Amino acid sequence: MGLEGRTLRVFERWLMEHDREWDREDIRVFGQLLHQLLFSDKVWTWIRHQIDNRGDDTVRLQLEFPTDAASSRLATLPWEFMCGPDRPGDDGQFLVLMPGVLLSRSVPPGTPYRATVDLQEVRILPVVGAHNDWLGNVDYKPVVRAIKKTAKTRPDFTVCKAAVDVSEDELARTVAEKHPHVVHYIGHGRFNSETGKGSIALKGAAGREEWIDEDRLAESLCTDDWAPTVVVLHACEGGANDYEYRYAGLAPVLVGQGVHCVVAMQYPVTNETAIAFSTALYEALACHEFLDQAVQSARKVIWQDSKDARLLGVPMIYQRTAEPLLGEKSERAKR
Repeated sequence: MGLEGRTLRVFERWLMEHDREWDREDIRVFGQLLHQLLFSDKVWTWIRHQIDNRGDDTVRLQLEFPTDAASSRLATLPWEFMCGPDRPGDDGQFLVLMPGVLLSRSVPPGTPYRATVDLQEVRILPVVGAHNDWLGNVDYKPVVRAIKKTAKTRPDFTVCKAAVDVSEDELARTVAEKHPHVVHYIGHGRFNSETGKGSIALKGAAGREEWIDEDRLAESLCTDDWAPTVVVLHACEGGANDYEYRYAGLAPVLVGQGVHCVVAMQYPVTNETAIAFSTALYEALACHEFLDQAVQSARKVIWQDSKDARLLGVPMIYQRTAEPLLGEKSERAKR
């Protein structure tokens, strides 16, 4: 990746530092480096033309990388921070803040496809992992309240009883019984750079937490005949991955096992920020926004309400295709 790539890796390491303060210009520099690395002038000119001439349409920009080692290094970069180049009289804009532009990632084609996409009814299962980790207790009740409030506005949404402090086996049984379309995990996650695997904390033996890695989680959520359509990982480092492993990390592994879409945080955030994001996400869904639009709306909420400019690019969305989900398909949709 040369000097540009090495510079980006330095920025990325800094993003993991909780105490480092970022301002908008720091992020702009980082984002323009990302943009320059991914897009040639010719490709970006074409994309910019689509954006400038979109009218009332939405431009859904989906990034898909091959699974060779070099591309895997690119895939793990935080593309959600991308910022377009400056133009005369116009500073470059962050892609995730451009009106009518939605950015997501995808896994390569050929992976199992078991999730239902055209949903008439949406069953949501809140899952609460082990409470104790370095961030302390998990405050899950505000998120469950936000989910239930959304269901009052959306008659097509049904909220299952929250699975609180569940073990790996209990989670698998609950998913097999309820067949939820949306699994919203509320808890803590981590990434092991030595193994290249992401994990979430569930209840283990003697009441202690047990870290369930991405492969075991996929087995608990996905069977031969069923996979949730959407998994939301309300967890610290839920979207992290490692460049030495092809699409390693919780989010892309779940999509690769049949889940259609995963929403996750790719860098550590406080519990308060995770709650604010999840609450804003369901408020947007209550207004009949599609899921990718709702992620964009929630991203803006936590970014604008915080002094931490880093939060602009922390939420990420992995999906099999750019097909919109969970929104109101009729002309009566509330916007």
